[in-house]
Amino acid sequence: AVDWLHELLRNNRNFGPDVTRQQTVQLLKKFLKNHVIEDVKGRWGSEDFEDNCHLYISKQDMETEPVSEVVQPRVLTEEEIQDVWRGITLTHLQRTLGLTSLEDVLDPRHINPQNIVYNMTIVNKHGVVTLEDKTDDLPHWVLSAMKGLANWPKYDASQPSYPGFERDEFKTVSDYFYSLPRPILTSEYYKLFVNILGMYTFDKLLN
Repeated sequence: AVDWLHELLRNNRNFGPDVTRQQTVQLLKKFLKNHVIEDVKGRWGSEDFEDNCHLYISKQDMETEPVSEVVQPRVLTEEEIQDVWRGITLTHLQRTLGLTSLEDVLDPRHINPQNIVYNMTIVNKHGVVTLEDKTDDLPHWVLSAMKGLANWPKYDASQPSYPGFERDEFKTVSDYFYSLPRPILTSEYYKLFVNILGMYTFDKLLN
């Protein structure tokens, strides 16, 4: 009994190799006294445990704690999942803008969580959102111009670098979007972008 329990305690991360054989004997004495273990032949005797080759077994009829029931996780509904995405996005936006409230910036009712989920999950290896319907994608030359503006004033070797190039590039992009039959932003999102841009610009001026 001592050999077995001593080895078990030494290999247990809650006790470790510092457990001595004497400590193990003391523990087994308490086990025997409280009838946690008993003589293999069912004899109690003096109930004085000794470190010898005597065999002991666990008391079969001792009371055990009831086994806890495994809690089954509740499956979230699609609406609840979208609410989580909306909440996380609004929290990040509020933190980024350094605001205590988004009340004057946007109306949460205008936030479509389905768009958030799509833009966060349907992306390529570079993290760029991909369209399921490629016919709605922007022309390659427009994407190239927008990429050039995003990286300005760094220039790609294949792009011209004359003075005023970025203005011409911006006009090319804006002319394309002006030619579309409908705006790329709704009125609500336009106000949102303008509000955020105004706050960001004001913050930059202060700092």
